[in-house]
Amino acid sequence: MPPFAHRPPAPRSLPGVILLLLCGLTCPATRAALPPAPKAPPGGAPLLPSGLVRQGSFYGPRENQARPASSPESSGTAGWVLKVGTESPNDWNSALQIPLADGLEKGDTVLLWFFARSLAATPAVGTVVVNAHVDQSYPTAMSRDFRAGSEWKLIVLPFSAEAALPPGQAQISIQVGHTLQEVELTGFNLLNYGKAVPLSTLPQPNFTYEGRSPDAPWRKEALARIDQIRQGDFALQVVAADGKPVSDALVSAHLRRHSFGFGSAVNSFWLRDPSPDGARYREIVAENFSRVVLENDLKPFARRIGRDNKNGFYRDQWTGQALDWLAEHHIATRGHYLFWGPFDTDTDKFKKDPTGLRAWISRHMAENVPFAGNRVIEWDAINHPVAWDPAILVNRVLGTGLHADIMREARGLTRLPLWVNEDQVFRPGRQQEEYFTDIQGLVSAGLSPDGIGNQAHFHASFLPSPDYMLQVSDRFAQLVPKLQITEFDVITNGDTQLQADWTRDCLIMAYSHPAYTGFLVWGFWEGAIYTPEIGLWNRDWTPRPNGNVWQEWVCNKWRTRAAGSTQDAGHFDFRGHEGRYHVTIEKEGHRMDTEVTLTKTAP
Repeated sequence: MPPFAHRPPAPRSLPGVILLLLCGLTCPATRAALPPAPKAPPGGAPLLPSGLVRQGSFYGPRENQARPASSPESSGTAGWVLKVGTESPNDWNSALQIPLADGLEKGDTVLLWFFARSLAATPAVGTVVVNAHVDQSYPTAMSRDFRAGSEWKLIVLPFSAEAALPPGQAQISIQVGHTLQEVELTGFNLLNYGKAVPLSTLPQPNFTYEGRSPDAPWRKEALARIDQIRQGDFALQVVAADGKPVSDALVSAHLRRHSFGFGSAVNSFWLRDPSPDGARYREIVAENFSRVVLENDLKPFARRIGRDNKNGFYRDQWTGQALDWLAEHHIATRGHYLFWGPFDTDTDKFKKDPTGLRAWISRHMAENVPFAGNRVIEWDAINHPVAWDPAILVNRVLGTGLHADIMREARGLTRLPLWVNEDQVFRPGRQQEEYFTDIQGLVSAGLSPDGIGNQAHFHASFLPSPDYMLQVSDRFAQLVPKLQITEFDVITNGDTQLQADWTRDCLIMAYSHPAYTGFLVWGFWEGAIYTPEIGLWNRDWTPRPNGNVWQEWVCNKWRTRAAGSTQDAGHFDFRGHEGRYHVTIEKEGHRMDTEVTLTKTAP
C-alpha cells in the first residue's frame, strides 16, 4: 500500500518564479459573501507572515499566472487569483507558495483555513501541502485536496503534523497545475496549538460528495442494474435414490460465498493465531468475505524475512497455513504481488546496477509463483506501474519496456490471470492518465492484462461522485473488460457517517457495473491494519458504522436466503445472487445438507 500521494513542490530557485506584488491591481467584482470563518479555540500561535501577498510566490509555465486579489467581503484579507492556462501531468507544476513565519514539530496540532471559489465554468480543484524544502527532500506535515464551485467555500484543514518542518524553510504550497482553471483564494489563517490541544477539539471540515442524498438518481439506477446483472433465476431439483422427483420437500438455500469478490486484505499471522483475537479474526473472515488478499505475506520483504520461519510476524509456514485454511473455507485469495513499480528498501541498492536489479525481480517472481501455486486465483503481476511519483520508478533504470517484459515473464510462469494494480484511478490527473496509457501499451503489445485493479484509497477531501466513477470505469473497461476495487479505504477525520455512506455508495457503484469482479477493503480490524481509522471493526470487535454498512449490504441485502417446497417435478425455484449456496432438504424426518455453486450460466 503506497503512502498517500504527497506532491513535492519545485525549489523556489526555479527559473520563472514570480514574486507577487500588489502593483495597484484590484480584485474583480465579487459575487457572494464569504461564509463565516471557523471558531478557532484560543491559544494558537499564528504561523503566517505579515505582508502575506508580498511574501507569496508562484511558479509554473508562462501561460499560468497569479495576481493579487482582495475581496471586499473578506474584511480586507488579501488573496490571489491563480489562472492555469496550460495543464500539466502533475498539479505541483503550478503552485502558489506561502512561507511560514516559524517551523513545526512533528505531532503539532495545527489549524489551517482559507476561502476558495472558481472564476471559471468548471470547479476549482487543487492540493494544499504544508511542507519544507530541505536539501533535495520535501518533508511533508500535511497534504489535502480541495474543491470549490462558483460560490465562496470555506476550506478547513485541521491536522497533526506528520513531519517536522525547520524554521525558515516551512511553507504552504497550493498546487493547481493539473487542470485548466481559474481559482480565487483568500482569508488564509494558520494556527499552531502545539501538542497540548487534541486534534478533535479543532473545527472540522464539512466534507461530502455529489450523489450522497438518499434519493440520488444514480443509486436508484445502480440498484436496478444489480437486480438485473448480479442475480439469476435458479432451479434446484430434488430426486430420491431411485431417481424419482421428490415433491413437497422443504428446501432452504443460503448463499455462503458470493461469486463476486467481496473481501478484505488479511494477514497470515492472525489467520493462524491461537488467541481469542485470532479466533474472532477467522470468524469475521469466514462470515463476511468471499475473497481476500494477503496484505504483505507474498511481498518480497515478507518472503525474505519469513523463509527461516523464525520471524515474529512473517513466516512462510504461517503463510502456507493461511492459504490452506482459506482454500478449505472456499475463500478465494488474490496473489499480491509479482512486481512493484517503485524502488523500495529491497531494490534501492540496485539503482546503479540494472543487471542485478533485473535478476532480483526475476528471482522473486520465480520463487513466489510456485510457493503460492493454485492456492491463489490470480496475481497482481504489476503493482504501481506509474506510482505517486514518477521519479521513484524502477523503469527509470530498466527502461520503458520493462512492464511488457514483466507480463511476458509472468505468462511463462503461470496460467493464472494476471492483473495490473494502481491507485488514484478515480482522480483526474497524471496517475489516471499514465495508468491508462500504460495499459494501452500492454494491450498494443499483445500482452493485455486479464484485469485492471483500482486500489481506491480515498480521503474525504476528494470524494468524486459515483456517476463520475462509473464513467471512469466505463473508460478502463474498454481496454480490459474485467475491473476490481482492490484496496478500498477512506479517511474522513472522524466523520464516521461520511465514511459509512461513502463505503455504501462505492459498494453499490462497483457491484452495479458489469465489469467489476470484486471489491476488497484494505483491512477490516483496528487491531491489524495500517491506519486504524479505516477499519470496519473496532479493536474490541464491535462493528463501526462502515462495518454495519458492509454487513447490511454484503451479508444481508445481497446474501440470498430462500426457502420453500418442491413442486410435482421436484423443483424448487428462486431468484438470487450468484455464488456458493448451502442447501438443506427435509422430508418426513429425513434431512440432507449439501453445497452447490449457482451461476446464471450453469445449474
